[in-house]
Amino acid sequence: MSQLQLILINNGKNPGNLVVYQQTGNQVASNRLAWFSKYVYPSTQVSFSWDPQDLDFVWSGTGQIQSGVVFEASQVVPANLATSNKITLSYNGTEHVFFFNGQTAGEPTGVLIINQDSTLPANAAAVGIGVAGRATFAVQAQSNMMLQVTYKPTYWVTFGTVQQGEFFTIESTLTPIQVEFPANVNSMTVTLNADNTWTVKPNIMMAAEEADD
Repeated sequence: MSQLQLILINNGKNPGNLVVYQQTGNQVASNRLAWFSKYVYPSTQVSFSWDPQDLDFVWSGTGQIQSGVVFEASQVVPANLATSNKITLSYNGTEHVFFFNGQTAGEPTGVLIINQDSTLPANAAAVGIGVAGRATFAVQAQSNMMLQVTYKPTYWVTFGTVQQGEFFTIESTLTPIQVEFPANVNSMTVTLNADNTWTVKPNIMMAAEEADD
């Protein structure tokens, strides 16, 4: 699949962060995770490009997940929905570090599966999935649990004081807008207007760039 691109424009009255996040399949989380975030002044824009098939397993030593906690991935392992969609998260108590191991093809295919074994301490880390090297969805790592994520993403844009990788609630930001890519369109522009409404339009004459900023 070709790269997808979002062009984000702040035509509002205030500076702040334009934030992109995902929701996917069977995801259930009160705290969203900022996949991409960039601080922008009024009348400025940023762009973000990614390959939607560039999937990862990720974990971070966040402590207990709550709004305002930032997920900084300590390990990023490439994943594939067909041949390498299952992995195990373990904890080395001697060296005090989490680590992924045992990546394999799991059943069912098309689902990202993270086995969390009996070595994990409570409320010490977050584990989940990412796209293009950045976390998109994470939960509290718990011993003897299995996380299964059906990867069917929807893309959302919001505005607020949220940094990249931060867990946040939608009540703390401007009302989000969903961005859908029409058939045969790989670039969309999302504009925050002066009245704090959103405008979304396709860029039908523009190809997505190979890299994001």
